[in-house]
Amino acid sequence: MTVDGVIRRLLNATERLTYTRIFRRRFLPAGISLADDIRNHLSRTKIDIVFDVGANTGQSALEYLSFFPGARIFCFEPVTPTFAQLTANLKHYRDVQCFPLALGAMDGKRTIQVSSQSTLSSLLPLPEDMGTLYKGQLQEVDLKSVDNFCYEHHIENISFLKVDTEGYDLEVLKGAENMLKNQAAAILQVEAGMSFRNALHTPFEELKAHLEHRQYVLFGIYEQVREWTKNEPHLRRANLVFISEQVIAENRK
Repeated sequence: MTVDGVIRRLLNATERLTYTRIFRRRFLPAGISLADDIRNHLSRTKIDIVFDVGANTGQSALEYLSFFPGARIFCFEPVTPTFAQLTANLKHYRDVQCFPLALGAMDGKRTIQVSSQSTLSSLLPLPEDMGTLYKGQLQEVDLKSVDNFCYEHHIENISFLKVDTEGYDLEVLKGAENMLKNQAAAILQVEAGMSFRNALHTPFEELKAHLEHRQYVLFGIYEQVREWTKNEPHLRRANLVFISEQVIAENRK
């Protein structure tokens, strides 16, 4: 038996014993690792400006520091105690700036419902099946549009725009109309509801229609989550990643 054959048999045995699948990183199926998919398929797109909208305590920002070395990362988190944790976790990283803001369709103020689980705080009315996660805690927060923030901070292009706002993602995109119209945001990640039973997250179809109308194309679907609120087997939500026509053109083989 050849060396490759022996290695394959060992891998097969390991998979059976550990209930796992083993892949070489360059041959990972699409949708498993966004960082690897960008590295393998969008290598000609430079990532130098990252917006982390709904940054929570910085878990995504820490990954971006590793994924996109040298990029400037702008983190947005409006809930006061969560923002304090965010700034504490990222205070030693000079390429990260944190802003106590919510992003939306326009500038102003809005009331956010604060959850005991910080990742679930939302600017939207809550569906009945999630009411137990909230105890009537409200906070007035400052709201800013992506377009106005970019104008005020002299940002002409966003390389990677991640939005995770518990159902408010479409409003964030509406506030980025000029950036989208000018294809000035290269890669977009949004959180979508994948079932009509999910009353919180923006439906997949609405986000896809909004972005395709502005010439953004679906690149991949990541972090698929099943309906945990009722312990049911269908999908509840997933992260959708879209890319601009410019990104497609510069990475065309």
